[in-house]
Amino acid sequence: MLKIFISCVVLVRGHRLIAAVDAEMETRDFANDEMLSTGETNMDDVSFTDDTMSVGHNGTMKQASQITWKKVAGCYDVLEGHPKVWGLKQVSVGWKASEVWGVTRNFRIYWRQGKSGTWQKVGGDLVHVSVNGKNGEHVWGVNFNNDIYYRAGLGGQWKHIAGKLTQISVGQGGHVWGVNRERGGTIYFRNGANGQWKGIGGKLVYVSVGGAKGEHVWGVNRNGDIYYRNGVGGQWVNIPGKLVQIEVSDAGEVYGVNSADTIYKRIGGVNGKWVQVPGELVHVDIGGSRKHTKYLWGANRARKIFYRKEQISDDGM
Repeated sequence: MLKIFISCVVLVRGHRLIAAVDAEMETRDFANDEMLSTGETNMDDVSFTDDTMSVGHNGTMKQASQITWKKVAGCYDVLEGHPKVWGLKQVSVGWKASEVWGVTRNFRIYWRQGKSGTWQKVGGDLVHVSVNGKNGEHVWGVNFNNDIYYRAGLGGQWKHIAGKLTQISVGQGGHVWGVNRERGGTIYFRNGANGQWKGIGGKLVYVSVGGAKGEHVWGVNRNGDIYYRNGVGGQWVNIPGKLVQIEVSDAGEVYGVNSADTIYKRIGGVNGKWVQVPGELVHVDIGGSRKHTKYLWGANRARKIFYRKEQISDDGM
């Protein structure tokens, strides 16, 4: 079960959500990103490495280079004249790994130019955000009132889109999928900002879409059951396993987390298997346009932010 704890007073003015929040804040210095040290037992403090054998591009076995989660500095803001640093509860990384968006527990929105950038506050209030497109031009989000918004990249402006969703995902080609938990997990598809919402059979509480044609669709229902669909014209196929959150890249790589914050990646696609990834997160996403190098971004239960460079061979390992 995914648990979100929010302490706030909410006022809705039209379609804009304004929140006066009494939230837990982190007051550490807004410093450079830091490598995690070893020797502890949770992901707040530990550098997890993955040094198992992997398959090279030519089919030979090779020792994988050590892949380490790197802790990222939080999102700087000034509240009532005092500097604060916020963590993220959800993060989204685009087709280009240089496009990273996230939201805090008090609905603030932030953007970052990849692992080398710094967080910049973006106007508006959202509980979930999704970014994609070759230049990060597709940004979609939903707010606390389940209102839907679209933005043509960082330089655009938020545009209200008719409908109600609790979670949303956009693929590289601008195909949009979303769910509404408050309506029993109903599923919707839309062909871009100028399209129309189309109801899709089934019930999900989380959905993710990837691919230039929106051909990779994965989701989980309220029981943690996992489903795959080959685009809007496909049929839902049950995949063994249990997850509470799932994401698929535009190349079809799949990652997710379960109710115990354990991270998994899918090896071999639909007919493959789940393999555990070191670390603990409540939300994970994958992005990057290079075939064999992708970036995982995520947030843990303490809203600490992490990224990890992921080397992927031709068979998805």
